[in-house]
Amino acid sequence: MADLGPISQAILDYINERPGYIEIFRMINYVSKRTKESHSHKWYRTQLTGLALEGRIDAHVQRTGDKIAIRWRRIEEKEREEPPLEEGRTIPSF
Repeated sequence: MADLGPISQAILDYINERPGYIEIFRMINYVSKRTKESHSHKWYRTQLTGLALEGRIDAHVQRTGDKIAIRWRRIEEKEREEPPLEEGRTIPSF
């Protein structure tokens, strides 16, 4: 996976510091102050979507007809690191 630029890294840092879903306007304010750069709301949404598609953050999509809402959050620790299975062991089915 490619290295992140300074703005994308600031976005990822912000998300990883917060529990639960983020508020995009607070994130934009934080990242703009930290990086001294400003972009459009659409640009930040694109960056968030890219981070989600790369598997760096979690995204949840809600759809009602043609209306779509996307919520982003950090990947929880249990989702990040699953312990490897020992050889010869199987996952029990329920």
